[in-house]
Amino acid sequence: MERLLAGVSSHAAKGSTLAHTAEVHPAGLDSALVISTVDDVMFGGAGPLHTIEARDVWLNQFKQHGWQVNNANEVTAVNHFGLPMTDQPVQIQAQFLTATTACLG
Repeated sequence: MERLLAGVSSHAAKGSTLAHTAEVHPAGLDSALVISTVDDVMFGGAGPLHTIEARDVWLNQFKQHGWQVNNANEVTAVNHFGLPMTDQPVQIQAQFLTATTACLG
């Protein structure tokens, strides 16, 4: 995802908009553990969801790769699925993010 964000940003016209649906887990969880649990529990080891991150991680990746997330404090999301982790289910969300190319200077 980071290479994609950087590549699209480097070729986008000034003011271009990117829309992305991000798979988001609650803050404080280990993303690698979340991904491996999703892979094992939902897909029997052949899962396609390898980019599940906490929201702050997604926002930071956009910023690092030349994108300014629109309305970064507003969460537009749907609960995607519950994941049996630790003592209680963890809710994974599909969050909808839009960003524009950042002005450099």
